[in-house]
Formats: sequence, C-alpha cells, structure tokens
Amino acid sequence: QAPGGVLDLAAVNTDIVIVLKAWLFMAAGQLVWLSLQGVAKDGSFLEINVWTAKPLTGTEAQQDLAITVARAEFDKLADGSEFEVFAKVSVDQDIEDLYAEEFPVLTVAIKSQVNPSGGGSTGGASGT
Repeated sequence: QAPGGVLDLAAVNTDIVIVLKAWLFMAAGQLVWLSLQGVAKDGSFLEINVWTAKPLTGTEAQQDLAITVARAEFDKLADGSEFEVFAKVSVDQDIEDLYAEEFPVLTVAIKSQVNPSGGGSTGGASGT
C-alpha cells in the first residue's frame, strides 16, 4: 500500500496492511512486536504500538504476516513526514524484547493532503 516508499492517505480509504515476510525458523508461540514511530501533526514524537509480545498462532507461523492497522492511526501523522516501521521477534518466547531479533527498519513517507482543485494529492517527503 506504499509504492515507492510513499503512503498516500488521500488514495486509501481502508485500514492499512503491513506485511512481515515469513522468516527462517518461524514457529507458533514466538512473540512478535510491531510499532510505528513518526511525527504527529503537532510536531511531537508519535509511537503506535500495534503488537506487543503477540504470540504467533500455528496458522500465522506458516505464512507471511498480514497485520492490519487502523487507518485512523496514520491520520495522526504529519503530512510530508516519514514514519518508521519496527518489528522484532523473540524466538525463545522471552516476554522481554531486549534480546529479540530485529527486522530491518522500513521508512515510509506520509502523503495525505488533497489538492483543493480536486486534481489529486500534494505533499510527500521533503528532500531537504
């Protein structure tokens, strides 16, 4: 839902799906953390905790994870800003994430303003 690393909220009317690709030795009972960090509309730091030590089910452990996040959560982010997606897994079922294996961080730009003339969207990540 974020081609080219840009999530265009003006073009998305549904909840957002974040996909974590299946990993080597993925198994039921492993604990997964997923959070988003970015800049809120008021300029403050915003963290959205999606999953905190969520145990994988047997079905989930057999495939990529499609994690649905309410679109309203993304509306809290400042237009033109970037947010980062952080994910990690505890393969030994340790409830503390201190030693959990971290996935590579994904950085995505938010684009949400609609052009007043109705000609599409404006905004996006700044190059400066």
